[in-house]
Amino acid sequence: MEYEFEPKEWVLCRDGDKEEWRLDIFSRKSVDDGDYICVGMRWNYCIPYDGNEHLLGTKDKPTEWEVGDKVEVYEVWSKKWYDGKIVGINAAKMKDDGLGFKVESECFDRSDGWKWCKADQLRKPGAEETPWRPKAGEAVEALVDNKWRDAVLITDDHDDCIPYCIRFDNGTTMWCKACQIRKPAEKKGPDEPYKFGDKVQCREDGEWMDGLFIMDDKSGFKPYLIYIKEKNDTNYFEKEDIRRA
Repeated sequence: MEYEFEPKEWVLCRDGDKEEWRLDIFSRKSVDDGDYICVGMRWNYCIPYDGNEHLLGTKDKPTEWEVGDKVEVYEVWSKKWYDGKIVGINAAKMKDDGLGFKVESECFDRSDGWKWCKADQLRKPGAEETPWRPKAGEAVEALVDNKWRDAVLITDDHDDCIPYCIRFDNGTTMWCKACQIRKPAEKKGPDEPYKFGDKVQCREDGEWMDGLFIMDDKSGFKPYLIYIKEKNDTNYFEKEDIRRA
């Protein structure tokens, strides 16, 4: 079953198995060569971002489930993995709320013994890795206006299609889908000193922006001078507020 993308849909793209998955916005599929034409560029391979968030920045292959596959399914209330079987796949439902896989399992407390599940609730039998699931009070990054901002998870409702409530540094809150939050990127300092012209990201008001390293004056409260591309301006930052791009 081929997934049908919609314009303005967030997607993961790459041109080959040796490349990392990159985030882009789908526009259309080329009728000439079948390439996926997105806002950033055109790509050979394209998969939905929703349900594949864990692949961003990796070279891993996406798991392609089919009806009849035996799986392990994560039951959100008991927080345990159980044996199950995929008995249905609904692409429209997957696009609407992410709950696109109909899974049978003895763990579901209902007479018919099945439930609609998200992709991140499934794994191959015998797998050991547990998908990242944020807990209340945990730091996260949230996608707002096409930018990732620091936030804290307040609560989540597993049965809702927009389950996560987060709070930003300025006190505002927002409800998010799973595809709108991610585990915070590594914010440790560099292994070696920054050099003039190094590509970096700097954090201002909880928002990470692309920039170029200018200098370290080795004095003052904020010693790092960064050129911020989107503002066409420079500003000083603390060590914990910059990282390599």
